[in-house]
Amino acid sequence: MGKIYLHKDMEFYNMEEMDMKEFEEAEELSKKGKNEEAEKIYLKLLKKYPNDKFILHNLGIIYYKLKKYEEAVKIWKFLIEREPNNALFNESLGITYKSIKNLDGALYFLKKAYKLEKSASVCLNLSLVYETLKDYNNALKLVEEAFRRNRDKEYKTKIERIRKRILKISKKRKV
Repeated sequence: MGKIYLHKDMEFYNMEEMDMKEFEEAEELSKKGKNEEAEKIYLKLLKKYPNDKFILHNLGIIYYKLKKYEEAVKIWKFLIEREPNNALFNESLGITYKSIKNLDGALYFLKKAYKLEKSASVCLNLSLVYETLKDYNNALKLVEEAFRRNRDKEYKTKIERIRKRILKISKKRKV
């Protein structure tokens, strides 16, 4: 059997072809909402590849979807310790903190992600934290930036809906 090479910490990490198929199966299960099944596969793969960032990140997403926020936080903190300038890991931790109402943590990690990568996703998630904090000026600026940076039609519709909501709330607050 051949090997598939994944990048890991500036080194190349071997993943057996069979393991890669399981990894892809777990991704598909997650897309179908079968998160408990995907979790089992990722945990099995972690026994063989204990520090693989791809497996860990996907497991963090599964834990988030299953509302196992404490486990998700542990994974993303671990990944950020290893790669502090990874925008995706910082964004993921920020989103999780927002979900558990740790707005200081959410703001910190989403701002860090924003400094690293001003993607539509980061802009939108940071905007939502500002909205929760009732900082409508920053929320509006960021949701508009998210709209400009996004290329996906469905995502633009979601962003526009959020932008209208923030505008409506901010106008009521001014009165």
